[in-house]
This record gives sequence, C-alpha cells and structure tokens, in this order.
Amino acid sequence: MAQRKRFGFVPVVLGSLLALWLCLAPSAARAGTIGFNQAEASSSSTYPLPTLYWSAAVNWLPNAPANGDSVDLNLTSSQTVAQMNFDAGALSLSNLAVGAVGQGFVTLTLPTGTNLTSGSETIGTNGFVVQNGGSNTVTGALTLAANSSGLGVEGYIVEGGQLGAAAIVNNSGADLQFRNGGTGSYQTLTNEGTFIVDGAYTSYSLVTLNNPIGATLTNQNGGRMFIYAGSFGGNTLP
Repeated sequence: MAQRKRFGFVPVVLGSLLALWLCLAPSAARAGTIGFNQAEASSSSTYPLPTLYWSAAVNWLPNAPANGDSVDLNLTSSQTVAQMNFDAGALSLSNLAVGAVGQGFVTLTLPTGTNLTSGSETIGTNGFVVQNGGSNTVTGALTLAANSSGLGVEGYIVEGGQLGAAAIVNNSGADLQFRNGGTGSYQTLTNEGTFIVDGAYTSYSLVTLNNPIGATLTNQNGGRMFIYAGSFGGNTLP
C-alpha cells in the first residue's frame, strides 16, 4: 500500500509539467475569419470619401488580416460606403469576399506592389475591385456579382498588373475589364455580364489575356464581350 502512495504522485507531476509547458510554449498561429469593422464605414453622403488602409488594425475585427485568414470586407448597413486601399504588400488568404447591402458600396484598390494570393475571391452585391498594379492570384474561383441584388455596379477593373485565376465567373450584372496594360490569365472564363478588353483606353496600352492550351472562354446567357485596339497599342488573346 505504501509503495502505491510513493509513486502515485508521478502522473500528477507529469500533468502539471505538461500544463506549464503549454502555457510557456509559443502559441501556433491559427487562421481565422476577419470581418470589416462597420464603425469605420462612412455615410453615403460623405464627400470626399476617406481612404481606409488594409494594414490598419482599427478597420478590422478582431485584428488586421494575416496569412491564412478568411477576410469578409462586406458592409452590413445600407447607405454606408467604404474605400479600402490594400497596403499589406504580400498576403496569402484562404478567401476574400467584398460587397455591401442595400444602397451601400465598397471599393477595394490594389496598388502597385500588391502581391495578393487567395484560395477564392467573391465580389458580391455593390462590391468593386480596381487593380492598378502588382499581382492578384486566385488559386480557385474569382466570382463576380455573386447573389447580386443591389445597385448593379459589381465588378473588377484591371488597370495594370496581373490578375490570374483558375476560374473566372462573371455573372449577369457584373463588369470585368482589362485595360491600360493590365494582364490576365485563367483556365476557364465564363461570361454572363459585361467583359471588356480595352486597348483603346490609352494610346500606348497593350492588354494581354493568356488563354493557354486547354483553357476555355464561354460567353452565354446574354453576356456581352467587347474588344478594342488602341491607335498605338493592341490586344492579344492567344
């Protein structure tokens, strides 16, 4: 009986040591869902509209997005607007959603120096992305005007830089444009909205869409496609 008491403390001590180690060891980073801080949105009557910055923790709940996070840049109150500038440089997200309810509107600007990667991206009701440079790579699907029921101003404009996606779905009501030197690549592109390749936007622009062997471009259900060539530029759809 005495022998059992002598060694009975061993499991207790080991358990205490394990608990202490877990408290002292660095916690592993865990991906989470990051939402837009609605308090940072502006009234739709605000002019000029202030620019919000992606890297500012005050714009997000519970914190600024980090690698592996799922980011929900959606306005949940009608009559509110937001203009977000992506200043995070390189970032890899599990997915990204952009949109607003009612008469709200949100714009995400991707400037030169952007290196954004996402598993999927969804531009929903009253959401718009303007890419001025850098790269945006979507390993899954880029979906425009998903569940659109708002102002009908959803879309993505590539003014410069590279947009690449395994699949691009441009739904009815959406506007997808490549212009001013923007470059795009995809494996499948399905258009039911408005799809514009515009080399005439500036005199010296050259717009290139990479349509590799095996890739498909489908225009259906009333989708509209426009291709323009500038006086000193042109467009390439291999």
